[in-house]
This record gives sequence, C-alpha cells and structure tokens, in this order.
Amino acid sequence: MFIKQRKIYKFFLLVMIILSTTYTGGGCFYSNKIEPCEEHQFIEKTILRETCTEQGEIEYVCSICGYSYSETTEALGHQFVCNNYNSDFFSNVTCKRCNLKYESKEQKNYTGEIDNNSKFLAIGFDDFRDSDFSLIIPLFNEYGARATFNRIAYGSGLSEEDKEKIERVLLSGHELGDHTFYHVNFIYEDPLLNGQNPNTAEGNQKPFPTNDDMRKEAHEDKNVFGLDLKESCSESMPVLGITTKWKDLTDEECNRVREFYSIYCDKSGILTLLDELSNTYLGTEGSSFGSWNDVKKCYDGGIFSGCKTSQNHEIWERVLMLTQLYYINNCDVQFQTWSYPGNYHSPFFYHDGSFSYYDENKTKLQNYTAKFESTLFSGENGERKFRSWNDCLREFGYVIVHDNNYPSRVDGTDKTMMSQQFIFNASLSRKDAVLYRTNSTVHYTDIAYEYPEEFFDGIPEEDYFKKMYEKKGHFYNFIEALRKDSSNGLIHGEIIDSINTFSEYMFFKAVLEYCKYAGIKVITKAEAYDICFNRRIEQGNLIHNTEFINSAQGFMTSSEEVPAAPDGYEGECCAQESQGERVLVVNGEASYIQYGIPYGNLSFSFFTKGAGDVKIYAIKNRDSLNADNNDLELISLLDINDSDYELKNVVFKITAAEETDYEQRWEGLGDKVMGIKIVYQGNIEVKNLELIKTSE
Repeated sequence: MFIKQRKIYKFFLLVMIILSTTYTGGGCFYSNKIEPCEEHQFIEKTILRETCTEQGEIEYVCSICGYSYSETTEALGHQFVCNNYNSDFFSNVTCKRCNLKYESKEQKNYTGEIDNNSKFLAIGFDDFRDSDFSLIIPLFNEYGARATFNRIAYGSGLSEEDKEKIERVLLSGHELGDHTFYHVNFIYEDPLLNGQNPNTAEGNQKPFPTNDDMRKEAHEDKNVFGLDLKESCSESMPVLGITTKWKDLTDEECNRVREFYSIYCDKSGILTLLDELSNTYLGTEGSSFGSWNDVKKCYDGGIFSGCKTSQNHEIWERVLMLTQLYYINNCDVQFQTWSYPGNYHSPFFYHDGSFSYYDENKTKLQNYTAKFESTLFSGENGERKFRSWNDCLREFGYVIVHDNNYPSRVDGTDKTMMSQQFIFNASLSRKDAVLYRTNSTVHYTDIAYEYPEEFFDGIPEEDYFKKMYEKKGHFYNFIEALRKDSSNGLIHGEIIDSINTFSEYMFFKAVLEYCKYAGIKVITKAEAYDICFNRRIEQGNLIHNTEFINSAQGFMTSSEEVPAAPDGYEGECCAQESQGERVLVVNGEASYIQYGIPYGNLSFSFFTKGAGDVKIYAIKNRDSLNADNNDLELISLLDINDSDYELKNVVFKITAAEETDYEQRWEGLGDKVMGIKIVYQGNIEVKNLELIKTSE
C-alpha cells in the first residue's frame, strides 16, 4: 500500500514538472523553491535596443521562479526635426535620434511624352472631403486621370482613417497638397496685424491699424479702409461680430478688430496647435502666449520664440517648416503644392478707389509678393530676413500654389495675363509657379443648382452632356475655357471643392469624357509644374491646332450652341474645307495667342488670300489680361491683298528682357515676353501655319 502511494506521488510530481515548463499564465506551479509562487514578478531586461530602422528585443524574467519569455519591439522610425533657420531648409533636416540627414524627395515628374500638340488639364480639390474618396477618386481612376487633393490637418496627429486616405491618394497616382493646419487666411492676408494693446506688459508694439484709422474720416466720410463711418461693423464686416458704427468704435472695440486678425490673439486654438508642432519639430519650448521676455526683448515660448513682435508674418517660415516636417514624419510626403485657405474678408487699406494695400502708407500692395522685414535673423552675418509669403513658400519646398491671386488686387483693377494658368515652357518668362492664379471656372455649389438630378429627366443618357452645355452655364464655360487654353500652349488649371451629388458626378464625367475625346491629359499640379519648367519645346512647328479643329463640335455633333471659332481662336472666324485642306476663314477680326514661345529669331509663315492684314503683338508679363491691341507691343504687320493663296513670311526676334529690380507686381519680370498674339483682320483665308525657331 505504501509503495503504491509513493509511485502515485512520483507520478504527480512528474506531471507538475511538465506543467511548469509549458504554462505561461499567472500562477507558478513549480519553481526551484519547493513552494510555488502565486504570480510571476517579471523584470524587464533589454537584450537588443530598437533603433530608427531595426527592431529591438526585451526579455521578461520572473524574479521568483526564473521563468522567462521575450518580445520584439518595433523600430522607432525617424523623427526628422530642424532646430535652426537656413536658406537651404531640407539640407539641414536631421533625425533627432540617429542624426540621419533627410534626403529631400524629387518632385513628381510627368512621365509621358510631350510635343507642341500636347494638351493638359490640372485640377485641384480642396479640403480633403469625404466626397473626394467616394466620388472623385473612383471616377478619375476610371479614366486614368490624376488630380491634386489639398488636405487640412486641423490637429497634431493622424488617425488610421487619415493614413488610409493619404495612402489611397498616393497609391492612385494623385498628389497630396497643403491646405494648411487651420483653413483660414488671416495669417497670410494680414501680415502686420498683432492686435496687442501697448499698455499691456507685452505691448511694446504700435497698435496696427490705429484706433483713428478705423473710426475717423480719411476721405469722403470713410475710414482708412474705405468703409462708411456711419455704417455698422456688422454690415460691412459681419465676421467681426461688432454692431457698433465705425465712427463710434470704443478703444476696446478697436482692439477687438485688431485681435480678430492677429494670430497671437486668436482664441480658436490655432496658435496653441502651432506651438505644439513647433515644440515637436523645431525645438522650441512652452507657449507663445505670455512669453514676452523683458530682458531679452523678445518672445521665448512656442512658435514665436525669438520674435521681437507678434506680427503675423514673423512666423511664416516656421509654419511652413513644421508643416513639411509633420508630413515628412507622419506619411513620408514632401509638399510641393500650397492651396489658399478660407477667407476672413480682411480690411485692406483704401487708396485711389482700390482696397489693395496692407499698410496705411499705401506702400505694400495686398499681394503675396509684398516683402516684410522680420525681426528674426538669417545667415552667419546676422542680416534680418526680408521676404514675402511667396519667398517663404519657395524656400521651404513649395513650387505651385492654388488661388494665390497675383498680383492679388482685390478690387480687380489690375489682372495681368500671367495670372491665369500654367504656361508651357514657363521658365522662358517666369521665375516659378507660385506666381500663378488657378482658374475658378466653376463653383461646386453652383453645379447642383444648375444641373439638379431632375435636370436630366426625360432625355437619353447620351444627351446629358449636350444639355448641360446648351444651358450655357458652368459646364459650357469650363469646356470653352479648356479648349481655348489647351490650344494656346497653356495648361488649364482649376480648383474646386467636391460634393457627393449626382450633379457633380455627371459634371466631372462629362469633363473627363471631353478630355478623352479631345486628347487632353488630366494631371496633377506637380506634373504641370514639371511640364512647364523642365520641358523646353523649341523644335518643330510651335503653333497648336494647325488644322483648326473645333473639338466641341466633334464632341457634341448636334449642338447648335458651339461657337464657330476653332480651338484656341477668338472672334469672327470658322474653319472650312478648301481643296482638300482645312482653312481658317476670317470675316472681321479674329485672334490666336501662342504662349511659351522661345527667345531668339522666330519665323512665321502661312498661305493666305483675300483683303486685310495680319498683326503680331508681343505679350509681356505686365500686360493686362484684357489688354486692347493698342496696349500691346506691335512686332510685325503684313498687308493681305491677294486673289489666290500666296505664301507670306515674317521673321522677328523675341529678346530675353533682363530681370529688373524687385517690384511688387511682377517681381522684376514685367518686361519678360510670355507669348505672341496673332490678329487676323478683314476678309481673308489662311492655312498651313508654321511658327519655328530659326538661326537667321
């Protein structure tokens, strides 16, 4: 009996040993101590420390029984930061953990072939709306079209949904653009405002604009903003939320006006967010609020660290720095495109009928090329920074801008030709693309208003596009602008907010179908930049649409609303067949513009008959968009008086005008030639057009 009990005990002991070697739970059934431990007491032991790129390993050992197991830890990933200002930002970005130097990404280039007949459309979609992903991206992918999607960040982190959306944009071949962290424009539109009271502890700055600027007469019963003194603030600027008449504003209310447009005094949390990002990526500490240091005579907290004033333009560069670093670290994207955010209707200074100046002395145009002196220093010599918003965009890697109105005259009195869209070979007459204004041919809310779902009732689907076109609304304007621009050597650019409606689906489906028919490639803004600035076209016939094609007629064959003028032409003209050739028939005046022509000697030849003349004008950067022919420089004049077709030829020279000293409207590029305008007058026919660069 006793022997049997001993055998049972040994068997039980053996089972306990086996269990103790395989059990990984809380209790310890066996240990080198005879008595088991009730719960493991683990001690962490780092076997291999993780790095930015390599996994680590940690061993967990029970201090009671010696049981152990190990786990791998994820690689940390690089955290790229920049702790100083430098004119070459990307060469000074390093990982704060391993000191790896950041390798700046090359811009996204257009990979296709281009020639003088290439045509392009570049569209940007703002706000990163849900409809971008439910409607626009699937539709564009179906047609092999690409676009730029401009994201608002709002917060300092990225959710899994955010990451998935960004990945979806990039994997589909589209571009991710910067629509700012807050989607309001006052920090850019009001560079001099600080909103501070000089009687406060931090207020060593002159209030701008002054109280008298706002409530006293500057001219004709109006204040310095051109606003009626007897009108309430809520009537002219409801966004302020002040009902007092301008002439009766109290000192406290005047301060509220200034504070509304000052990033330092903003109560929305924007500056708090910028401080957090600045502390993470730029090495600053603390909060900008209340950080004035009376000994150092500057702010020493948050994004305003080192600034001697809290004016909005002081932190322009840092905003762009931290934005680039945020996206580099979170999704390995380096921005090239900046998109103008929402409007706060800023009170610009009034002068000579124009609401177009930042400052009361009327020296700085409301213009993103207007330069401001910063209290921060630049370079080893300690010189002060003197830069515009456009300068900041350039310095920190942005090459393209949506809706950066140039020259940004809000009164509309001076809109130059160059402000409209990308130009092939833009480097011939441009410095870069931040000077361009994107077209806004269509407003997204108007699409549903003009073409509601019931608009399509009772007609076959194949006639949807024609009916939209014949309504003479936004679709008509879009197609007409696109067929003209793409045949003048331009890349037509658009910007829109998407909305998930049947109306918008049909609108963009029609646009994409037209582009497919007309051979127009739909590309991103970054690709458009590459085409314009890196693809020089100087060989062959530079004239587009030498066959005088009217693509709208071909796309909507039965529509009677299509203008007779061929693509790229305006005025009293049409195309006809004559002896097996396509000819342009002019009865009155017609014109064609060729943008992006090369410098040097150009030869223009054509066959013509009839009575009239052909004039060639130079279009310079400073020329107005709607300039009369008399306002342009006449290069050549040819008289036409032939009963049968005769060959005409003229050689003229386009000179590369020198860049002049800085000027706000054209940045010294006002005299650069950006294209030629060919004007046909009388009753003539022309064919076989050829514009080539020649050595003669």
